Amino acid sequence: MVMLVNDNIAISDLGEILEKLNKNFCNKLIIVNKYGENLSPYLLRIELIKEACQRHADLLVFLDCDDKASDNRIECICQQYEPGYAFFYNELLDFQKRSVMPLLPDYTRNYRDIGEYNYLGMSNGTINLRMLSWDFIESLKDGKTAIFDWYLYSRILLERGSGKKIQRCYTYYRIYDGNIAGKVQVNKEEIERELAIKIQHYKLLSDKDEYFSDLLLKYSQIKVEDINLGIRKGYWWSLISYDSNCTCERRFKRIAGQEY
Repeated sequence: MVMLVNDNIAISDLGEILEKLNKNFCNKLIIVNKYGENLSPYLLRIELIKEACQRHADLLVFLDCDDKASDNRIECICQQYEPGYAFFYNELLDFQKRSVMPLLPDYTRNYRDIGEYNYLGMSNGTINLRMLSWDFIESLKDGKTAIFDWYLYSRILLERGSGKKIQRCYTYYRIYDGNIAGKVQVNKEEIERELAIKIQHYKLLSDKDEYFSDLLLKYSQIKVEDINLGIRKGYWWSLISYDSNCTCERRFKRIAGQEY
């Protein structure tokens, strides 16, 4: 089945759109109508997870409406699925089929793996719903953030869930300024934005583990002028990373490079 959460399209307009679609596709389509409820993006994603659970789905394969998946993505996920993993993810390409970020690791087992940057998004992610309790899903409402994907996967990893990369399929990721991540460039505005996002992220998770409360303290103290040139990570939110080997707690690394 294919599930869509409708948050701002009038039913009459939605009907006109559906009439243009292939009938076989429409037969698989389930519309979760939230029109007029003015739900924020993170709540819409939670509603999607809840709806899939209530319909007894085993796997929830995410794809944002402005992205595209390779034709074999579902097939590869089903073939490489292992019940012991809480989530699955695949590589990201842009619409010219160029890699968006460095090669992703084959497994993600610890929340520290995405502690200071992220490569697990909604459009390249799949959730094993059998591994999520209803109470856990309800608790996701605490993640009031525009970067819900980072929060979601961090929470799953904190619950000792782990992830596996699905090989030989791709998500084609549309890179433009309208994305939360945007076209990442090394400038003062992007550094300030990443600092603000990381502080918000760590604050949301600070009561879950001391690791995040420690990062919250360290990032809250940093100023843009304290950031020094460093090694590029290339993932989302990787312009700045804390250098634990540095003698000065206010010393950070900044990546230098072209936009990606």
